[in-house]
Formats: sequence, structure tokens, C-alpha cells
Amino acid sequence: MIKEVIKDEQLVSMLKAHQPKSIELAYEKYGAALYGCILQWVKDEGVAATVLEKTFIELWHTCQHINCHKHNIFCLMYSIARRLANGKAER
Repeated sequence: MIKEVIKDEQLVSMLKAHQPKSIELAYEKYGAALYGCILQWVKDEGVAATVLEKTFIELWHTCQHINCHKHNIFCLMYSIARRLANGKAER
């Protein structure tokens, strides 16, 4: 399987247009790295998976507010994940 390479600016544009493929591409590009960070924070695979899922859900719901000139998409997702991990994604 050949992974599609996409630039962050294009990914942000796709997210803002609510193209379903965009969330898949974001997951392929950043999911493993985010999961590794989350797992270090929460020390539980089940909780880490939940936090990761909620991170992408929140990204989908807030993507209209992303300014690709001000926000690095990975840093934005990292911040979302960190906040959710601190709350253990219980919301």
C-alpha cells in the first residue's frame, strides 16, 4: 500500500472543506506519533486510544478555525491531545 503524501496546507484546506478523506490522511500522517505521545502521558493503551480518537473528533469539529499561517497542524493536534489526556478523555 502506497501512502498518499500531502502537505499540511492542503490537509488543512481539505479539513476545512470537511472532506472525509482528510481525517484519514491526517491519521495516516500523524496518528502514530500522536498515539506515542499520548501513551507516554497516560500509560494505558485503552485510554491512549480513546484520547487519540477524541483528538481527531475534536479536530474535525474545530477545523474551520485553523489558520495554517499561524498553526502547525501537528502542534494543534498535539495540544488537543495533551488537554484531553490531562482530563483522561472522560468527557
